[in-house]
Amino acid sequence: MISSTALETGDPKQDPAAFRRSLGQFGTGVTVVTAAADGKLVGMTANSFSSVSLEPPLVLWSAKRTSQSFATFAAATHFAVNVLASDQIPLSKHFGRSGGDKFVDVPWRAGIAGAPILDGILCSFECRKSAEYPGGDHLIMLGEVERFARYERNALLFAQGSYCVAAPFSDLPDQSLPTGRPLASGPMNEFMTALMYRAHGVLSAALDEGRQAEGLSVLQSRLMAAIETLPGSTLESLLPELFLGFNAAENTVHELMLMGIVDVGAKGELSLTREGRERNHALLERARAIEARELSSIPQSEITNCRSVLHRLVERRSAVK
Repeated sequence: MISSTALETGDPKQDPAAFRRSLGQFGTGVTVVTAAADGKLVGMTANSFSSVSLEPPLVLWSAKRTSQSFATFAAATHFAVNVLASDQIPLSKHFGRSGGDKFVDVPWRAGIAGAPILDGILCSFECRKSAEYPGGDHLIMLGEVERFARYERNALLFAQGSYCVAAPFSDLPDQSLPTGRPLASGPMNEFMTALMYRAHGVLSAALDEGRQAEGLSVLQSRLMAAIETLPGSTLESLLPELFLGFNAAENTVHELMLMGIVDVGAKGELSLTREGRERNHALLERARAIEARELSSIPQSEITNCRSVLHRLVERRSAVK
């Protein structure tokens, strides 16, 4: 049963880090906002983008006043919102860094008023800046969309400090094929990557039953499993195994420390407390039972072969580090 006790609560002015962690629970898309002014090109990763109005077509986003790109954004008459696709995490990280010419080796074309439109994006909105409003340490920029474009790609999302992809919720009715119906031909049912992602969605949704029973989130359970698998590791050394950004992982460690589940040593090494080990083992027992139930209709020989293939892929990834 999920606990109704807040992990963190208080005055955001007194605990801005906790306030930021709470804001991060709200899921958003990921954008790179670009502009051109005075011979300079600027771009920054932002999740503050939001639609405002259809008539007239208005959107907004907010720029941090202390950013190196702020002066150019403030001077520009137009800006472009590039909504990133699910395979563009490296681009999000690239434009999330400060300084340097961010457009070197990045494919793009000039949009309205020279604002760069990046290649491979999900959609774009080219906007004339119509108003500005003070927003504390940010400046809120309202733009009237003069041109938009949408492409056939999957969306990149960001929630709880980590990148995600959009997929239908597996518990909703009519989202899966009826039993006995053959899979349609096509790339979603042909390539291993697509099949593994879809199969992961099925098993992950089922395993949420166990996580909820133990009062743990997906990120918390993933980190606990990594700590028990690789004891004595630091958070930095676990990141490649977690597929999380550092901020998300650090926030999750903080949550688990507050819950009395994780200890951090003098050199940053992570370990489970006694309570943490007990809760992790209880979760693993539930997971084994749920996984066995979900796989009960599949012959054991096929399951063994599938595990072998996945182990080999993981070993190959470890060998090239």
